[in-house]
Amino acid sequence: MAHDMKHRLPRILAAVALAALLLVGALAALVWWGPVPISDKRMLLDFMLGRGIEPPSEETVVRRLAVPHGDGAGHDEFARSRLQPG
Repeated sequence: MAHDMKHRLPRILAAVALAALLLVGALAALVWWGPVPISDKRMLLDFMLGRGIEPPSEETVVRRLAVPHGDGAGHDEFARSRLQPG
């Protein structure tokens, strides 16, 4: 029995490897040519492989997301008057 299993193991492993390869290929084909149109295939490939752009530095984030204090046109006073009762 053990001798018989030794001969079957390579076939079983080959079958499992082939099935996994076919599954990955089918999923890749579905994503590539599937029902959802993707205009930039290279971007999709980069995403799937984990490649991308470097995240912005902390200075860049602070600079881009900083909101200036008021704009000098009286909008701050209007907002305050809306929040006060009466």
